[in-house]
Amino acid sequence: SGVVDSISAEDIGKFPDLNVAESLQRISGVSIDRSGGEGQAITVRGLGPQFNTVLVNGRQLATDSNGREFNFDLLSADLISGADVYKSTQASLQEGAIGATINVSTARPFDNPGFQLVGSVKGMYESLSEETSPSGSLLISNTFGDDDNFGILFAASHQERDIQINQIATAGWRPGQTISNRNDGVLATNAYIPRNWDQIVDEQERTRDNASLVLQWAPSDNLSITLDGFVSKFEVESEVTDLASWFEPDRVGSATIDPGTGTLLAFTQEIDLHSGSGDPASDFVSHTRNTRDSTNEGWGLNVEWDINEKLLAKFDISNSTAENDRAGKDRFNVVGIINNYSFTGGSNPTVAHDGFENGALPDANRARLHYNEKGLFPTDEDEINEFKADFEYTPDTEVFQSFKFGFYRQEREKKSFQVFGNQCAFCGYQVPAPLDTIGFRPFEANNFFNGLIDTFYTYDGDAYVQFLADSGFPIVTTLQNNRYTIEEDINSLYVDFTFGFDLGDMPVEINLGARYAETDIEVEAIQSFIADVVPTSDLTLFANVLGPATVISEGDSYSNILPSLNIKLEIQDDMVLRFAAYDSMTRPTMSELSPSTTFNEPRRQNLTASGGNPSLEPFTAENWDLSFEWYYGESSVFSVAVFDKEIENFITSLTGPETYTLFDRSPDDGF
Repeated sequence: SGVVDSISAEDIGKFPDLNVAESLQRISGVSIDRSGGEGQAITVRGLGPQFNTVLVNGRQLATDSNGREFNFDLLSADLISGADVYKSTQASLQEGAIGATINVSTARPFDNPGFQLVGSVKGMYESLSEETSPSGSLLISNTFGDDDNFGILFAASHQERDIQINQIATAGWRPGQTISNRNDGVLATNAYIPRNWDQIVDEQERTRDNASLVLQWAPSDNLSITLDGFVSKFEVESEVTDLASWFEPDRVGSATIDPGTGTLLAFTQEIDLHSGSGDPASDFVSHTRNTRDSTNEGWGLNVEWDINEKLLAKFDISNSTAENDRAGKDRFNVVGIINNYSFTGGSNPTVAHDGFENGALPDANRARLHYNEKGLFPTDEDEINEFKADFEYTPDTEVFQSFKFGFYRQEREKKSFQVFGNQCAFCGYQVPAPLDTIGFRPFEANNFFNGLIDTFYTYDGDAYVQFLADSGFPIVTTLQNNRYTIEEDINSLYVDFTFGFDLGDMPVEINLGARYAETDIEVEAIQSFIADVVPTSDLTLFANVLGPATVISEGDSYSNILPSLNIKLEIQDDMVLRFAAYDSMTRPTMSELSPSTTFNEPRRQNLTASGGNPSLEPFTAENWDLSFEWYYGESSVFSVAVFDKEIENFITSLTGPETYTLFDRSPDDGF
């Protein structure tokens, strides 16, 4: 009845592309985000992943992210039989999407009766890593009995990828800065300077394993039972090697500044010019922050019962869990050489470090220890329990074609906790790096960007951490007091009517309905507020001291009525005109609902923290769609559509000053 685009496989195991998200981007209005070159999340009509609801066989799956967005890279396309993108909605469709609802279908034994055996073996060559990675899949299905009334299907896939990701990145630009040095004084005020410059090589080993088992039984002609389960395991082992430059406004030796905007177009960072920030250093960063360890599991039971010739009932119960297990596992290490460097902007910005000209490297004996961190990112856990009861009544009348009604309940629990520690015993580039102990060595970035430094130093970050422990300075990892648990209960009811008649020679179908949804949220967070900020041996970096833990318990509830109207006019056999008018809503992301405050790394001129709000209301929208479709060939269609979305209750992040009372200090403490 509504505006829907679909993709289906020609046969079992022939879903297009290697990734479900990459197949969906073939649909107009659908674009994707990528991770490691793979499609991960989708945007529909300009509305990002959090505004789209993703279902698998009609069920919402738990996600390994800290929001609501679903990561398609967990699913192998070899096990998918089709995908429907509902750009408009109707009352019988689960609420929660202002953008679109996407339903991904997997194979069922009753879809293809008899014995089916499908297998594939593939290889993928990566031009940056210059590696070839294997993948394979297997699907076995069969039906039994005189009427093929019992079926079983097993499917499994395994994929590997050895990839290299080259990046140039900055953490942003700092506005309102005073550009100066101790020799020349102030060079400019209210200026923009980049925060940093990173030349990054991320070498990843990716492994994806999917398996599913489906049992179907039709004990009679009017009853069908389906029991299915799945497991997905996606692991990313990441090793990042980074040549980094950190820019400070009080050690600029010379600069070219745009007089209209105050933007630094080119500048130098020089030794012995700073007024408190420390000397510049060519930093060699080794980290595993892009590591991922995600597991999704689920099962579901579906019963479809023709109670009589006019009444159909469908019951579905399911459970799914997801976990991205990262707490305490990632690390971030820095070794540096005190050095001069210069930034040149423009269409091809560059940073030139002294001693790196023409592939040469500065003396490794100048390397000094700096910052260490372990476990910046949390472990996210998600569990969803769903129950649905849908009924469809089909009367013996021409105009009144069907009446649908039903009930939906979802219980969701989202958890996030962090194991984190840092060690600044050697911060400030004071202690010579133990070159042999940490495996300090040259590193060449294969196929890096032309014109940039592609040879610098790297080392074994794990050996660096072990060196700290052996030196009596272990990185203390503790369960941080920025944990939260969100429990969300949803109850929905809907009614849906469909009418049909002829307007002259043109058939008309009108679908009219409404959905009522209640949402209850309870949030419990463990919070430690900041009690002190203490200096370290590095003049640019401080350390947070947190106070005792406090339990925060809050909650909220809201309800929404979502009417919908869909009209379909068949102008002729191959031409269809559609109109839809409906209300929709999207709930706040789970991380936005957490009331706990996360205090970030306390650098000079960069003391920041962030937190959420459990009383956030959902996004709401009033929508209409108008589309024309002309199926002028067996495999061809011409379509044009216009749509309008009036969205309210936008959730925004605001920045402002906060005052925290620290421990008492005397003037002798120095700050």
